Amino acid sequence: GDSPYDECFDMTSNNTILYDGTVSVTESGRECQHWTSQVPNIHTRTPENYPESLLGFHNFCRDPDNSGYLWCYTNEEGVRWEKCDVPSCRQMVNSHNWEMEDAEIRSAVICQDTIGRVECDSDKRVIVLELLRA
Repeated sequence: GDSPYDECFDMTSNNTILYDGTVSVTESGRECQHWTSQVPNIHTRTPENYPESLLGFHNFCRDPDNSGYLWCYTNEEGVRWEKCDVPSCRQMVNSHNWEMEDAEIRSAVICQDTIGRVECDSDKRVIVLELLRA
């Protein structure tokens, strides 16, 4: 996609997760329940109650209540919610062995252009990122 945070998530300084990607299964492989649905799990994490959290008519992993990780309710009866397996942008940078200071990564605004380049705005250094596509 053309969003900065669809391949990985980033954290703001107050530990809010930035992610508007489309991963919609939990780390154990269960399908996520739609945030607008109350079946099979009745819940209050709705787009109306959390207007800032990019919830909507979808079942993508999110962190509406600032848990510090991405998660969703599952479509499986008896399994209310599970974490999602989405890499942090910092993990992705580290996995490519780039030399970057933690603070620099934290303050970076990650922007992705059409050929999959990622630019770190703090010093305009361009990092080539092999996008991790499942």
